[in-house]
Amino acid sequence: MSSTLRIIIIFLFLTVTAIIGAATWIYHAGGESKLNSIERQNNEAGNQSDRARGDYDVCIDGGRVWDFGSGKCTRPTARRGN
Repeated sequence: MSSTLRIIIIFLFLTVTAIIGAATWIYHAGGESKLNSIERQNNEAGNQSDRARGDYDVCIDGGRVWDFGSGKCTRPTARRGN
């Protein structure tokens, strides 16, 4: 085998290896980006849930009534006798 052919084979091998390595890196980087996005959404949903639970607790502790339909705290309505 001539030295020129060996150099060409080595060059092609290195080029293919670099392309495969770059593709693998891009694939994993994209996956991590999606995972981070999902984690941020989950954290925000948890924070909203904690805030809503706190609002509910403050409402009930204050002697008021939580209206689940509107998601707001309201005054209790007076009941009429029969």
